[in-house]
Amino acid sequence: MQHALEVGNPGRRKVMPTPLLDVAILSIYQLDGKYVMLPRRMARATPDMRAAIMALSAALAARGGQLRLSDLFRSYEMQLQSHLARLYPFIAICVTIDRQ
Repeated sequence: MQHALEVGNPGRRKVMPTPLLDVAILSIYQLDGKYVMLPRRMARATPDMRAAIMALSAALAARGGQLRLSDLFRSYEMQLQSHLARLYPFIAICVTIDRQ
């Protein structure tokens, strides 16, 4: 079981004891015209957030709606890569973190 700050923790922060659970939820992304599930690497949340998302999804479904997410979780590396891509949009950036 992974914990909230253990994923992508470059050793500078204390690990929180809150587990990250998988969240099975549709994404805003489509493949062949059909909505697909949010990628597993981005579909993780703490237990209370997962419960809230599932409750919201059920409430929307009961009213004929559908909850679709663009992302839910980003590791330290994923967030850094996104930030750098916005700062330097014309440069391909590869970031590696020393995990010693």
